[in-house]
Amino acid sequence: MESTKERGQLIIIGGAEDKEGDCQILREFVRCAGGTKAKIAVLTAATSEPRSAGETYTRVFERLGVEDVRVLDTIHREDADDPENLKIIEEATGAFFTGGDQALIIEHIKGTQLY
Repeated sequence: MESTKERGQLIIIGGAEDKEGDCQILREFVRCAGGTKAKIAVLTAATSEPRSAGETYTRVFERLGVEDVRVLDTIHREDADDPENLKIIEEATGAFFTGGDQALIIEHIKGTQLY
């Protein structure tokens, strides 16, 4: 499926980013996603603790002034075909993948509608 949306920037963090202090990297991600008007989708496919990771990043992004943060859990592969999750990613101005086992992103998402 060819996307008609303009492609944005890719920010590769590499893990262990500051979530408590100045949050320079996450602040830059927010800026690139639209600042306080950003619509951020937090994708938790890689983590073994998706609910906790989703809650953590929701708090961080809200603390950085983002009003619209939504967690897109793909605990089960069929979650990547869920219409609500597809709507979240379609409306997002920034997609943030949490840390963890990155191979799980492929396992949970590749070949789905979300992919």
